Amino acid sequence: MTVHRFTLEKYDRSRRNRYTCPHCKHPREFTRYVDTLGLIKFPEYVGRCNRTNHCGYHYPPSNYFRDNPDMLKLLFDNDGASLPARSTVRTAIITDSEQKPSYIDPAIMLKSCSVTWYPYNNLYGYLGLILGWNVTMRVFLEYHVGTSRKWNGSSTVFWQVDIEGNVRSGKIMLYDRTSGHRVKDGFSRISWAHTELNIPDFHLSQCFFGEHLLRIYPDRTVAIVESEKTAIVASAYMGDLLWLASGGKHGCLQARLPILKNRRIILFPDSKAFNEWNLLCIRMREQDFDISISSLLEERATDIQWNDGIDIADILLMKTLPEAILDEFVRRNPAVRTLIDTFNLEVVSDD
Repeated sequence: MTVHRFTLEKYDRSRRNRYTCPHCKHPREFTRYVDTLGLIKFPEYVGRCNRTNHCGYHYPPSNYFRDNPDMLKLLFDNDGASLPARSTVRTAIITDSEQKPSYIDPAIMLKSCSVTWYPYNNLYGYLGLILGWNVTMRVFLEYHVGTSRKWNGSSTVFWQVDIEGNVRSGKIMLYDRTSGHRVKDGFSRISWAHTELNIPDFHLSQCFFGEHLLRIYPDRTVAIVESEKTAIVASAYMGDLLWLASGGKHGCLQARLPILKNRRIILFPDSKAFNEWNLLCIRMREQDFDISISSLLEERATDIQWNDGIDIADILLMKTLPEAILDEFVRRNPAVRTLIDTFNLEVVSDD
C-alpha cells in the first residue's frame, strides 16, 4: 500500500480552511498541502487552486523540495521510525516533478498574434496611447502577445514560449481599456489557452513569459518582474535590459532560474514580494548566480502604493514614453533643458 505523506488539506467547515489563491487572488478557492506527520510546515503558496479551468495554479510539495534542496536533504536525513519508506516518498516526488510539459501548436499562437485583432485588444488600446502605436505593436509582436475571443474578443493572451521555442500555453487576461488595470468586477478574468482549447490531459508546466528572447539577446542583462504587462511596459521604457515575467510572486521563478545560470540577473519584485525575492536572491548568490535585486519600489513607493502592491510599471506609466525619453536625455545633457525652454519646444511622438 502506498503511503501518501503529503496531501491536500481536507476541508473543515469549522476552520474554513480554504484560502486566497496566490496566483488568481480568488478567495476561498486555494487548498494547501500538509504533512500528515506534522513535521514540515509548508509555505502558504504550496497548494492547488480549485479553479482548475480558470486558473490552473498548482505548486505541489515535489516542486517545493525541488526548489528548496536543503529541505529535501532534511527530509531524508530524518530516520524516524514513523516515516514512510524513503523510496515511496522519493518516487512520488520524482514522478510528479519530472512529468513532461504539454505544448500547443505554434500556429494557434501566431494566429492570435495577428495585427488584425490588436485594435480590439483592450491592453493594446490602453498602451498605444501612452507608448505610441508603433512601439506597442513592436513589443506585442516581439513578446508574442495575442488577442483572445474570450470576453468579447477584447482580452489579452500572454503566450509562454520556452527557450527551446515550445509553446507551453497562454495566459488569458482581461484589462480595462481606459485604466489599463485588470478587470475583476467580482472575480478575476483569468483563463488559459489550453483550457479554452479543451486539450485533454494537458500538463501545464510554466516558463518565463518572454523566455524565447533569451536566444535572441544572449548578451543582455535579464530583468525579472512578476507581471507580464510589466515586462512589456518595462521593455518599451528600458530596452537595454531583457525583461521576463515569472507570472506571479511565486510563479515559475524558482523552477526556471537554473536556465539563467550564466546570465546577469536583476530582480524587480512588486512591493509586497520584496522580502521573499530578496531571500531567494541571497540563496542564488550562494549558488554562484550573478544576481541582484532592485530596491526601487522600497525607496520610492508611498505607504498607500506599497499596500496596493505597486510594481515598476506603475512608476514608468506615470509618464508617456516620449516624456520619459526626454527626461533621461535632459538628465544626461542638462543644457538641453535651456534649449527647450528658450524655444518653447514640445514633445512630439513619431506615431
